[in-house]
Amino acid sequence: MSKFDEHDIEKLLKQMPKIEDQQSSDMYYHQIEEKMNLSRKSRPRKKKSYFYPIVGSVAALFLGFLLLMQLIPGGDRTFNESSSNQSVNDTDAELQQEEMIESSDGEEEGEIFVEDEDQDTGEESSEEFAVEEESESTSDESVDTSGFTRVVQQNEADENNYVTYFFPDQQLQLLVPVTFVAKTDDSYEAFNQIDEMIPDDFPFQGDLYQFLSYEQIDEAGDPVIQVDVTGFEEAYPGGSTVESYLVQIIQAYFGELQEETVKIENENGGQVSLSHVGAMDRTLETHQLEQWPYKVLKIDEESEPFYVPTNDYEHENLSLEEAILSMREPDEVTDAIESLPEDWSIEVQPHSESMVELTIDQAGELAEEEMIIGLETLLMTAKGFGFDQVTFQIEGIQQVGPYPIGVPVDVPAFVNPME
Repeated sequence: MSKFDEHDIEKLLKQMPKIEDQQSSDMYYHQIEEKMNLSRKSRPRKKKSYFYPIVGSVAALFLGFLLLMQLIPGGDRTFNESSSNQSVNDTDAELQQEEMIESSDGEEEGEIFVEDEDQDTGEESSEEFAVEEESESTSDESVDTSGFTRVVQQNEADENNYVTYFFPDQQLQLLVPVTFVAKTDDSYEAFNQIDEMIPDDFPFQGDLYQFLSYEQIDEAGDPVIQVDVTGFEEAYPGGSTVESYLVQIIQAYFGELQEETVKIENENGGQVSLSHVGAMDRTLETHQLEQWPYKVLKIDEESEPFYVPTNDYEHENLSLEEAILSMREPDEVTDAIESLPEDWSIEVQPHSESMVELTIDQAGELAEEEMIIGLETLLMTAKGFGFDQVTFQIEGIQQVGPYPIGVPVDVPAFVNPME
């Protein structure tokens, strides 16, 4: 209980000073109204949530897009890059967009591509027409697809130094020309490097070169060749045919270099004297195997053929017509076989001292490689008769391998290339 009773409280209140309120009732009302307005403004409002409406809208758009994809035919579908970005997870839509971008042929990204069905049909028809036109233009040609050749054409762009060496075959019946890429730019020095280029499985006799060496060009301008007579006779005692080929490879090699004569000497600088050939003149004339028909020598069925000049011992001073007739028959003395089909009838028409036209009447169809062999051996034979160009005429054919028909073709620079 309080220690003051009601009388005490009244006394205390009467003792307090008087307080006069100078504010009117209107002022009180105005203050109360302001506090009420402030209370309403400061009251926190509940935030509205937009998450669920957005998710619902996206889902609806996605379902609508899938339904639209099923209704539109596959060949006529069009895409906008912006719509494809809304369906990143849809793999099929991405693939369709990539196809449309590739077929748009350089159109800007984000552009809507509309393909006209009639336009597509027209483009496909034009492409088919172009293919048919191209096939018609080559229907009467035999295009070189195999790349087969056994000769080397002169080419200024080719920086290789090709050198032709000559080797006796294993039966010592033929002198076979074989072309290598020399390891030096000096074709005379290359004469001494053949041992470095002959492969282990070389099918011809390359040992004779080890008894020969190029020394120098003498004062008369002739190449000087040293012959190791002692070493040769120890390796080939009593071999008259081998002695003949030893001399022939010197004559043929330097004849290809357009030398008319060479000088030969033994290992001591003296006169060369062999057991069967006897003493030889110091000056030796060269030869280039001219006016000999070229035939084919096959080592085995898997190996590439070699073109070989063959000597017709029954006839001297053959004409080109006689040489071509001989090319249709196998050689009677050596292992060389015919290089031309037996039923080929060839008309020879010289146009000048350097160009000849050969009209070929072929009785039957041949494989491209057989055709190339026939043309290349004809080129080599014509070269031996002094012609620089040959024009082939074959009815219904415009191209055989690398050789155009109906226009002049240069004779080869080298034969039987070997890597």
